[in-house]
Amino acid sequence: MTKYNCLSFDGIDDTIETTDDVKLNTPAQTILLIAEVSKPTNAINFIVNYNNVAIIVYGTGAIKYELVTAGEDNKEAEGPTLTTTPEKAVIIGYRNSSDVLKIRYNGTDYGAAVVGDTTRTDAGKKHIGHSDSSLYWGGKVYLFAIWNRQLTDAEIDFLEANPYNPIPNGLVQFFDYSGIGGGSWADNTINALDGTISGATTVSENKVSVRNNANRR
Repeated sequence: MTKYNCLSFDGIDDTIETTDDVKLNTPAQTILLIAEVSKPTNAINFIVNYNNVAIIVYGTGAIKYELVTAGEDNKEAEGPTLTTTPEKAVIIGYRNSSDVLKIRYNGTDYGAAVVGDTTRTDAGKKHIGHSDSSLYWGGKVYLFAIWNRQLTDAEIDFLEANPYNPIPNGLVQFFDYSGIGGGSWADNTINALDGTISGATTVSENKVSVRNNANRR
C-alpha cells in the first residue's frame, strides 16, 4: 500500500510558519484540516492560528473553531470532547448557509456561534502547531487548507468527501502530502505561500479516509 508524507509535531517547539501576505489578511470563513488529535496535557493548544481564525484543543479535551471579526466578540464552535488516545480526524471550520458557526468533525456538525473565552493577537505570521504566545501542539497534520470566503453547504459536503481535491474558488493556501520536503511545506495554490518547517518531522503513513455521517447542519 502506498505511503504518504505527513508532519509530526512534538508539542514542545515544533511549528510551521508562513510569511504574512495580503492574500491571507482576509476575513477567512473556512478551514480544512486533516490531523491526528487527542486531549492535550496543557490547558490550551493551538493546532492552527491564522490571523482571525484558529482551531484550538483545550485541556478539557474540547476542540473548537474560533473566528475573530474586527469590532465583534470572538465566536467559537465547539466540537466533540477528545480523549487521550490519538484519533485521525477530518476537521472543517466554517459558517453554514444560515450564518451559524460550525465545526464538522469526522462527518458530524457541532457548535453554534457563542462568545469565545479566548483572545488572540497576530504577530505578522501564520502558524500551524502553535500560537503567537507559544502554546505548542503535539500531533500529526496530513493536510491543511484555508479559503477567504464562506463556502456553501454543498461545497462543504463536497470538500469533506474530496479533501485532497479542494475547491479552487477562494482557496488561498493548500498543503498536502505532495509538498513536504527540504525544510518546507509547498503551497499547492498559485499563491505559492510556502510554509517553513521548524522541528516538525516527516512521517510516512496511509492517507486519512473520510467517515460518512448523516448528522449534518
